[in-house]
Amino acid sequence: MLPALNENKKSIIIVVVLAVSIMLTQKRAEKYGDMLQIMLPVLAGACALANGNFGDFATRLGALQLAIHIPKNTLGEIPINLRPSGNTGGFPSGHTASATFGATSLIFNCVQGNVWVKSALVLTAAFTGTSRLEAEKHNIWQVFAGWIIGFFMASAWRKGSGPYGVLKQLANRRKKHTNKNDKIERSIS
Repeated sequence: MLPALNENKKSIIIVVVLAVSIMLTQKRAEKYGDMLQIMLPVLAGACALANGNFGDFATRLGALQLAIHIPKNTLGEIPINLRPSGNTGGFPSGHTASATFGATSLIFNCVQGNVWVKSALVLTAAFTGTSRLEAEKHNIWQVFAGWIIGFFMASAWRKGSGPYGVLKQLANRRKKHTNKNDKIERSIS
């Protein structure tokens, strides 16, 4: 069992690891993007492990990989899948999707109360996408699709959000309403 870390300690660890990773990376936007698309999910996985929800994280990460690689390998030479170089496999931007997934997972699981770290994480994911544009590996639509896929895979169907959360909220509301009626009936009788 991993020792429990409070949110401030998690935030410090995340910032330090990202800062050291950036300092050790070759000074080119493309290389920063390459590093961030790996480090953000790795940090999110470590946080999920520390929080005891690694199974959910791993399932989401697996679904993300499918959502990235199935279109890249099945869309062929249709225009949305062509990279600026003319090669196929551009849709969606996997770097952007992975970085966005990692950043969003960290925001949901590790740094919910720290607006500065959340902002930095959003910016690192955005930077990763723009690094793919600058390197001419993707066009804007491929990067945008990566942002959407990464965010969706990290945020959809979490407890308290999405269809699961809505159904749970409705069930709780009905339960509270039923309990109120029972109390009223008991006080009348």
